[in-house]
Amino acid sequence: MSGGGLSVIDWGNKKAVGGLALKLPIDTDDTAMRDLHKRELALHGDPVIYEHRLASVSKDGTTIKSITLDYAPPDSLGIPIPKAVTANAKTLAASVFMDCSYEGDLMAKAGVSCTWGRESREEYGEALAGVRPIMKRYDIDPYGDTRRPEERASAAAARHPDRP
Repeated sequence: MSGGGLSVIDWGNKKAVGGLALKLPIDTDDTAMRDLHKRELALHGDPVIYEHRLASVSKDGTTIKSITLDYAPPDSLGIPIPKAVTANAKTLAASVFMDCSYEGDLMAKAGVSCTWGRESREEYGEALAGVRPIMKRYDIDPYGDTRRPEERASAAAARHPDRP
């Protein structure tokens, strides 16, 4: 959540947010947030491994004991490469693993059951779950700058093609 910065949309109801999330700056851009994370990790001596992706998980029962990573740096455009440069490049053992992937890669490889999408409020008794009302509207017109008179009519026509 915080790797991409937080905004009013992420907060919803501030009373529902607690812990370290309250200490994060709101509306911080992605680069500044990444720099903040790097400084905090360095302060505590926590290493970050870049340009690797999860290859496999070793478990003892339901406990993850180690993970194996492939060395797979992104291409020149920053896109993940299809085949790792070095398979099984690193194996890491730890007592705690955090899945900081965007899509739950570690959970999936570990066989953790999960759900996705928006569950109903009744599912877990959460008042803020489910489909939420629009919290903020942005004054952005995909059809052009409607402050300019010559674009106002074409923007309106594009939004409402059924109207004369």
